Amino acid sequence: MNVRKIIKKIVRKTLIFIGTLLWHFYPKKLPSVEILFIFKNADMGGAERVQLALLEVLQEYKSITLLSHKSHGGHFLKDYRKYTTIKDISIFSNSILSRWITSGYMQKMIERSSVKVVFGSLSGLFYDIAMNIDTQHTVFVDLFHACDNNLEYYSLDSVERLDARITIDDKTKETLCILYNSSGIEERYKDRIALVYNGVKVPLTLPKKHEGQTLNLLFVGRDVPVKRVHMVREIATKIPMASFVLAGVSARPNDTPNLRAVGKVTDVTGYYGQADILLLTSKREGFPMVVMEAMANGVIPICTDVGGISKHIMHGKNGFLIDSKQSEDKIIEDFIKTIKMLEEDRRLKECVSREAYRYAKKHFDIWHFKETYQKLFQEWIEKNED
Repeated sequence: MNVRKIIKKIVRKTLIFIGTLLWHFYPKKLPSVEILFIFKNADMGGAERVQLALLEVLQEYKSITLLSHKSHGGHFLKDYRKYTTIKDISIFSNSILSRWITSGYMQKMIERSSVKVVFGSLSGLFYDIAMNIDTQHTVFVDLFHACDNNLEYYSLDSVERLDARITIDDKTKETLCILYNSSGIEERYKDRIALVYNGVKVPLTLPKKHEGQTLNLLFVGRDVPVKRVHMVREIATKIPMASFVLAGVSARPNDTPNLRAVGKVTDVTGYYGQADILLLTSKREGFPMVVMEAMANGVIPICTDVGGISKHIMHGKNGFLIDSKQSEDKIIEDFIKTIKMLEEDRRLKECVSREAYRYAKKHFDIWHFKETYQKLFQEWIEKNED
């Protein structure tokens, strides 16, 4: 370990300890709840949609949800509030140094509370709190969406205190196990890593698609570097006869006439109903919700082969995979070839669409998601009943 990392660990532990001392001078208590959720924010994104689904599934339990980072629009905030009490504490935890102090203070609040489960998602604050907390009456669980070369390493200091880790795809689980091996973490902690696939609402029958002369292509997501939206725009310039919709992305002055960027969208159902193909050009993913939603609506996913996508998409059968290790120019070229193939072979397009829907109905139905989480939380809460 280099000197910088050693100093960071010392500062982190010191500030957490200062936070615990502050609680003794200014003690506050958590309300009487069964579950304390700690999420990063309520912005637009696949992970945040999973969090919303989880809150809905567990609405029978009393809960508080802490948002540890500043939101940029709070896309899901109104929906979160339907199922839980929201406390935005980002003023105390948005910066790293104040977050460490806040985590020490929160440790004492949790130790003195009746909270049965502390559940974290995408939040470094959750791992700071879990590290060295002095309580055995509370179950600590994290929902790990994807390895990003940051959070998986940051979470290692808290592994021994985590009673369970939920991953959403096989690839992320495998990556965590490899990381445990390389970090010298005991084998028994791998047994605490569970796999729970996300769930989406799957229509009872395959939605009918309007068969036009041109294809309708859809991108759903944020305009952030990892999603590489610029590649979708480039593809649109090369296939002028196709129609492109970018949901979640703002328009630009130089967008081609066949491309429509519609900005933030509260409900993407209608766009899936019109689309033939979903384009996913990401550098990195876990297993995206948009792929599940697209397949559930018979939309054919064409995706870069990243994260856990290849665990579900069988190339040429229920979708298409593009080699992500190539140059961007070659990736774009392969996307265009695949789109043109489907444009020319409508029978293939129909078959792949049908298989995508069948796979989603069998594996992604929200019913499985609900049943699994209800069972897990019931076990965790009953485990610590007085």
